[in-house]
Amino acid sequence: MARDYEVKFASPTNEYDPEKPNSNLAARGEYLEHLGREQYVNIGHAKNIQEKLKQCWLREGVNHFDNCRDLAHAYKAATEKVGLGWKFTGKAPAAPVDDE
Repeated sequence: MARDYEVKFASPTNEYDPEKPNSNLAARGEYLEHLGREQYVNIGHAKNIQEKLKQCWLREGVNHFDNCRDLAHAYKAATEKVGLGWKFTGKAPAAPVDDE
């Protein structure tokens, strides 16, 4: 069963400052837990879409390019949200540049 709504968690306290990560370790831990929960939800959403895409591919056969296109685009968008998007965009991550 897919959700038609966005899952929202309670936001972490505003005491965390990314510029000074070690200034408040409790707030930093809360912030990292919040990010982890969001990532788990996004991964679960991507897995649900992936399963639907597999079923569509098996069901449609030779017409899967046309009939499963929306699911394929939704899966691509979901994997980009998780942080795996570079695999599907055709672009490798940028290499560091040495300025000499």
